[in-house]
Amino acid sequence: MKNPVLLLVAAITVALLWQAVGGVASANQPNSGLEFTLHINSCTSAGDQTVNCVVANNTPFVVSVSLDSIPYPYNSLGVMLAFEGIAGKDDQTIVWPDCAGETLVPDDGSTLGSSCSTSGLPSTFTGTVFTATFNCLADASVSIVHGPADTYLTDYYGKTSTDNGPDVINVECLTPTDTPVATETATPTTTVVIQSTPTPTPTPGPVGGIGVDAMPAANTGRSTEELAFASGALAVVFAGLSVAAWRRRRRT
Repeated sequence: MKNPVLLLVAAITVALLWQAVGGVASANQPNSGLEFTLHINSCTSAGDQTVNCVVANNTPFVVSVSLDSIPYPYNSLGVMLAFEGIAGKDDQTIVWPDCAGETLVPDDGSTLGSSCSTSGLPSTFTGTVFTATFNCLADASVSIVHGPADTYLTDYYGKTSTDNGPDVINVECLTPTDTPVATETATPTTTVVIQSTPTPTPTPGPVGGIGVDAMPAANTGRSTEELAFASGALAVVFAGLSVAAWRRRRRT
């Protein structure tokens, strides 16, 4: 009868060798379970999209890379950024809390990065793993370089997985005095015709005493004339009657 302990050790050894060989055979392959994301302020490439982001001109801003999902516990990782139209501050760093030994990739004017490994058990950390500061000089772009020597995870057995990407953020450097140029819209000319309104002539009111209508005044004058004429006629008749009476008395 074979020793069961030896059989168990042999089985474990075979399993480890198979996994190691399998890891080597499938190394450096994109893995759907791995997701890195690029961030600038509130701008993000989540969902492997290309986005536009506005930052202040000639002002430092931080670019960060987060590890959002992992296919397995890992022992090392690397991050590489490509950029244009902006200047790096040479402060790139791995902020992965399980990092024990970091290797910087110097800024060459278009790329910069860093890599790091654990010193103990594999890590299961997800979150922000890398940051770098840039200065906005003109319209620019920043992207994650995906590849087994650029941005990757490596497990205990040396299997490396990469993210397909893309992760790109286009940067617009806006100066504080810049203001959006409004689109000029032609405004139709409206002619307004103002018609003059005649000013009513106020009716003069009475000036002291009792107001007298013009017509009644004319009628009053006419009545006076008629009265004078009647009085004269009456005087003539009275004189004639007086003469006639005098003559009658003489005859008698």
